[in-house]
Amino acid sequence: MHLSNSRRIARNCLTLACALLGALVLTTTPARAQTTYTWIGIPGSAYSVATNWSPTRTTPATNDVLVFDGAVTPSITVNGFVSQQIGQLKLQNSAIVAMNWPGPGGVALNIGGGVGDDLLVPAGCQLVVQPNGSLSL
Repeated sequence: MHLSNSRRIARNCLTLACALLGALVLTTTPARAQTTYTWIGIPGSAYSVATNWSPTRTTPATNDVLVFDGAVTPSITVNGFVSQQIGQLKLQNSAIVAMNWPGPGGVALNIGGGVGDDLLVPAGCQLVVQPNGSLSL
């Protein structure tokens, strides 16, 4: 009888441990991996249109890395900005990027929190921020 009670207690403890572990797994949200998106839109296209990015940027996240690559689109005018937090903004391969913000009141593009440098504008690249908007690091 004593052995039977010990087995029952062990089985109950195992059941409780499995239930707690299952609850822990269900309530833990994994961190979203940082995703890099490269601008492929034509000059004058809207920043907020998902298909102007490769891969398609359907779910913007605060740790996204956005790249303007002069080898893909050398001279870029980007419109249609919305206020947003991103992880990094990178220009490369002699990209020339003009950011046209909407009318009065503007928007803010907050950059920070990504792995590495938040804003990269290397020699040979240009970043022009038009009136009514702001970049913050």
